[in-house]
Amino acid sequence: MKAVYRTGIISMVLLLLAAPLICQQPREDRALWSVQMEAGGGISGGEGTLEFGAALTREMKSWLDIGVSARGMSRTDHGMEDPLGREYHMETAYAALRLRPKMELAPGIELALPLEMGSGQLVYRYEHKYADDLRWTEEVLDQLSYAVYSAGLEGLVNLGESYSLCVRGGFRTTSPIRTDLADTDELSGFWADLGIAYRF
Repeated sequence: MKAVYRTGIISMVLLLLAAPLICQQPREDRALWSVQMEAGGGISGGEGTLEFGAALTREMKSWLDIGVSARGMSRTDHGMEDPLGREYHMETAYAALRLRPKMELAPGIELALPLEMGSGQLVYRYEHKYADDLRWTEEVLDQLSYAVYSAGLEGLVNLGESYSLCVRGGFRTTSPIRTDLADTDELSGFWADLGIAYRF
């Protein structure tokens, strides 16, 4: 596990240090920064997830954006129970470095391959209805960290000078999830989302 995190951290540092070397000179007529909001779903442990994300990227060359992203997700089923019959649910969030190779298919239409690597926190928490019966230290059954890697395909259509609509889908994998409450590949699976991007 430590080796996975060490490799991920070293990769991020090297990429960030190399960014100025590949950066093109800014063009006054071109928006280089982009903020993107995303909402969608995926598969986790064979069940559906509801997911929300955000990203900040900068165009480094005409074919490459680099930035950071954050994503939170929760399983749509809240039917898991402990040995005493009390229900709990899974929730998780992660932050990642985003690399986005891209190509323009036509004016205002873009195809990209978003790649992400980062780390996150996974929490198994009792449902809120048990809050009065549990101390705050007892509300969480288990909590752990993991490394995450994601690759996908993104289509983007400009809606005007500053806004774009994007549709994305891909596959996410993580380091083994070490808990008695889930399989080791609990968070690995396909995902898809719809997003809006603002360029500035």
